[in-house]
Amino acid sequence: MEGHTEQIVVGGQISTVFVDKVKQSVNNTFTSICQETPVCTGISENGVHASTIVGIMSVVCKGMVMCLTLGFPKETALATAKKFTGTEIAFDTPDMGDVIGELANILTGDIAAAMEQLGMPGELSIPTVARGSEIEMLLPTRPPSVTLNFKSTFGSFWLKVALGSPNIQIKK
Repeated sequence: MEGHTEQIVVGGQISTVFVDKVKQSVNNTFTSICQETPVCTGISENGVHASTIVGIMSVVCKGMVMCLTLGFPKETALATAKKFTGTEIAFDTPDMGDVIGELANILTGDIAAAMEQLGMPGELSIPTVARGSEIEMLLPTRPPSVTLNFKSTFGSFWLKVALGSPNIQIKK
């Protein structure tokens, strides 16, 4: 295996060590931006999300690609955008897309720094943002993934982390 992938994927699953680093990155990002640390309420399976906006980014490492999807229900997106920018931003505007894309970028940068500490330096993609109703994030080959759910006074949100590569050999 390239680098230290075994610290990130164990037995075909994302390791608890890496999940804890992802949770810490979420805490770092939202504490910095919103002056509040969100609480992880658990891990869930894929599901359909009602009116949602998502920021999607990737980190490409030697031997591995990580895809992150940061999702906000409408009310959480509105409250988070106001905390982040200091002004109200309408949900259905390009400005909201910019805010969610930048949040995804900041969070992914923090997670990429954690990956680098594990010996897996990587390069970040540019953010992609999608907005709609009844969004379901589907991945083609069912790579190791985890969806973490968070709540705070500004609302609930979720983060899906998926790992994969045509060359990755998962240690069982």
